[in-house]
Amino acid sequence: MESIIESKLTTIARVGISYLDVDNQRLKEIILTEGDKQDRKTNLKCDMTDWNLEQKYPELYQLTNQIIFKGVIPYLTKVYSKEDYDAAPAVTGHQFLLADMWGAIYNKNDYAIKHNHGLTHTSFCYYVEAPENCSPLVFDDTDIEVQPKTGMLVTFNADLFHSVPISEMDKKRIVISGNFDIIPGDIKL
Repeated sequence: MESIIESKLTTIARVGISYLDVDNQRLKEIILTEGDKQDRKTNLKCDMTDWNLEQKYPELYQLTNQIIFKGVIPYLTKVYSKEDYDAAPAVTGHQFLLADMWGAIYNKNDYAIKHNHGLTHTSFCYYVEAPENCSPLVFDDTDIEVQPKTGMLVTFNADLFHSVPISEMDKKRIVISGNFDIIPGDIKL
């Protein structure tokens, strides 16, 4: 059986949860201001910004560091550690390259079809605004559903298929998502 535990991770589940303390109001303003740039032509059937939003807003680029240090590194350390092996030194010896970052606004009747981000290594979803009982993040080929909370960061293998069921509420569910590639520490970027 697949499982997920907040702030902990089972290697079977390959999904990690942590929380960030950031200015969600500012992030919300950015995403709402950017609005829909994809015209629902992606796997997300909701309002979605450009793919590289962090290049336009320093706040989002700074958010990247928190995602790496509070989400990606702890997640990967737990994935690769074993009873007799601490993966932390190996994980922190690598560089993390943000491949892309975008914002999404789910309104009533919006959803995301089953997809993955398989050409990258590690994906994330950060919930800028997640109303109580909003649509979950569903990992389709597992028994895992994550009920979002404002401030929650979900980190997972990019090849895990995931989706979001149709929203049945009038409140907005606002998320920042993206992907990281991992570069060996001895390679200069």
